[in-house]
Amino acid sequence: MAASKKNGKKTQDADLEKRARYPIGLLFQISTLSACVAYLIFSISGRMDFTTAMYRALVVFVGVTFCLGVVMVTIVSVLHRVKMHEAEERIRQMYEEQLAEQQVIESQHRMAQSSQESHSA
Repeated sequence: MAASKKNGKKTQDADLEKRARYPIGLLFQISTLSACVAYLIFSISGRMDFTTAMYRALVVFVGVTFCLGVVMVTIVSVLHRVKMHEAEERIRQMYEEQLAEQQVIESQHRMAQSSQESHSA
């Protein structure tokens, strides 16, 4: 039983790690691809020497990484706000349900007390 809990915990950790690494890896893969394509375009055009083409490809890499990073952070923060709003709504709904159940129980208790008082009188 304890072994299955450990295995379940390990698979959850591995799954969480995969989810966390995927967007960052994708970001750098897209940036690397765009820098390679930019370098090829700069090299094939023949107007730039090797160092200038490499420098501009580096600038493309950094620019794409920064822009996509900003987009990712924006998306994650918006999703976080949505999830927090949903969680707050669920908590509020559960609280209202508990309050309604408590009021029903109190009213039933009062009715039981009043019926006991009328029977004893």
